[in-house]
Amino acid sequence: MNLHNPILPVWTLVPTMLPNPGIYYFPWEISDGQVPEGSTLRTFGRLYLYDMARSLVTLAAPQKPDQCQLLVCTNLVEPFEAHGNFLYMVLGELERMEDGCGAFVVRARLLTCVEGMDLSLLEKAILEQRLHLQRKQQPIEDASTVQAPPPAPQPLPSDSLEPESMVQVPLPQTLG
Repeated sequence: MNLHNPILPVWTLVPTMLPNPGIYYFPWEISDGQVPEGSTLRTFGRLYLYDMARSLVTLAAPQKPDQCQLLVCTNLVEPFEAHGNFLYMVLGELERMEDGCGAFVVRARLLTCVEGMDLSLLEKAILEQRLHLQRKQQPIEDASTVQAPPPAPQPLPSDSLEPESMVQVPLPQTLG
């Protein structure tokens, strides 16, 4: 590399042009308002509703589907084949909906069906990643003060994926 040349190589500019990779948040953290607007995030949930006309998906947290639901805007990832009650992972930005109601929506850049993934292992990995990043940011003598994030809410025996107060939109039928 020529130190006298003031022109930067192209590869040094590439990282600034890429979007943020996203921080893992649990669905209940997002629905509780713990994530700031504009954040790039990764999360997961079961596909509960799909409104194809409005390009909106409702993901329900596996632990508390009637109390923790997330709206996901799918206009950047369509067309996609929606599978009701399957587990999905989403990467996107948290924004306010434009309809004036003040609700938050995750504008998906990536929406992937991950049915069959071990959720308990994913949750454990997210917690371990957070602890690792906290330890990395703290001085060595303060590493013993790192606190674990709150656990996931536990489901009640009467919970189901279809609360009576919600109107479920039928999923499109596939041919073949």
